[in-house]
Amino acid sequence: MKDNAINIPTKAWFGDKTLTLKFPANWEVQECRMKGHGAKAIGLNSTKKAIENPIGTAPLSALAQGKKRVVILFDDLTRPTPVKDIIPAVLSVLSKAGITSDQIRFISALGTHRAMTRDELAKKLGENIVENYPVYNHYSHGQLVDMGKSSKGTPILVNREYASCDLRIGIGCIIPHVDAGFSGGLKIILPGIVGMETINYNHMTVTPRNPDGSISELTFGKVYGNCLRDDAHEVAKIVGLDMKIDAIVNEKREIVKIFAGDGLDSFYEGVKFGKKFYATDPAFNSDITVSNTFPIENEAGKALWPCYFSTRVDGEGVVISYSPDGQIHHYGNARFGSEYGGEQFAMARKLPESPYRRTLILNPYHSRIDTEYFSPLEKAHIFKTWKDLLDELKKDYSKGTKVAVYPYSSIQCPPFPEDY
Repeated sequence: MKDNAINIPTKAWFGDKTLTLKFPANWEVQECRMKGHGAKAIGLNSTKKAIENPIGTAPLSALAQGKKRVVILFDDLTRPTPVKDIIPAVLSVLSKAGITSDQIRFISALGTHRAMTRDELAKKLGENIVENYPVYNHYSHGQLVDMGKSSKGTPILVNREYASCDLRIGIGCIIPHVDAGFSGGLKIILPGIVGMETINYNHMTVTPRNPDGSISELTFGKVYGNCLRDDAHEVAKIVGLDMKIDAIVNEKREIVKIFAGDGLDSFYEGVKFGKKFYATDPAFNSDITVSNTFPIENEAGKALWPCYFSTRVDGEGVVISYSPDGQIHHYGNARFGSEYGGEQFAMARKLPESPYRRTLILNPYHSRIDTEYFSPLEKAHIFKTWKDLLDELKKDYSKGTKVAVYPYSSIQCPPFPEDY
C-alpha cells in the first residue's frame, strides 16, 4: 500500500470525488472491501433481458398488453440506484407493447423523506424523463386511498395516483438495511408510497420494541421472520405491484446485476446473491475503525455498523460523510424542536451504546442538528479536513496502531447465513 494511504469514494450524487486517507507509515492499516469489489457494470441489453425474463411473474411486454395508465416508482437519493440506466430498457419494452409516453407517469417513493427537487429528479431519472414525463413526489400526509388493514392491523393508506394506475412498476436496489434486513423488493410500497399512519404503525407497533422504544431485535441482514418486512410484504400484495426491478450495485454505484420479477421471489433471489456480493470480512479489535458512509452519505446512521463490529473497547470510531445535502430530512424521526420531533422521534434516538471511546466525524458540510445521526452528542467530535482529524488521532496513537477502513460501508455487511 503506497505511502500507507487508501483512496475512498465520496460525494455520491454530487460529482463522486475521491478522497485520499493518509496514515503514518508505522501504523497497521487494513482496507476491508466487500467480496464484489471491482465487479463490472452491465449494459442496457442485459437489463432488458432481465425484465423480459423475470422471476415469479410474466415478462413486462406481456404485463403491458391492454393497459391504460402506467406508473413507475423509483427511489430517492438516499439509495444508490442509477435509475436512469434502467429506464431506457423499461420504456423500450413498454413502447413495443403499445404504451405511449402520455400514458406513463413517475412517482418518487419517498416514504417519510422530504420531496425531491427538480435537480435531484434529473440526477436520478435523467433530463429527458423530467422534461417529457410527469414526475411526482409522493405525499405521505394526504391524497391517499384507504385499502383496509393488514393482518397485523397496519392501516393501508396508499398514494392516490398510484392506485389509479393499472400497470405498476417499481425500480430500486437490493443493499443491506439495518431494519428491513435488505432494502429492495416490495419495500418500495411500504414505506415508499403509503401514508404516515401506515409507516408509523409498521415501524412502531409491528416492529418488536423494548419498553423504552428501542428495537428489541437486531434485524440487520435478516429477511426471514423479520416482522417489519413481513408486514410490508403483506401490505404490498394487497396494494398490488406488477413488476419490481432491483439492481445490485458496485462500489461505483454501477449496476452489476438485475433481479426483476414479482418483488417477492425476485427479492429473495436478489438477497441470496447480495449476501455474498456485499459480504465483507470484518476486522476485529482495531484501535481505530474508519467507516466511510458512501454511497448513502445522507443517511449516515445506516453505515455505522463497522465501528461496532471492529473497534476495541475504548478505541475510536471514525465516520466520514461528504454529502453537501446533509442528512435527509425525515418526517418520522427528525427533530422539529429542542425536545421533540416526528412520531418516531423518541425511538429513533435510542442509539445502541457504543463500545468505543469517541466518534470522530469527518464532515466538511457539518450541521449541528445532524450530529446525533452519527453519535451521541457527548461522544461526537467534528472535523472538516482529514489532516485535522488525523492530527487528533496522533495525539493518542503511535507505532503499531491498528486501523480498519471500510471504504463504502453503507452497502457493505458482515457475512450473513443464506437462511437468515
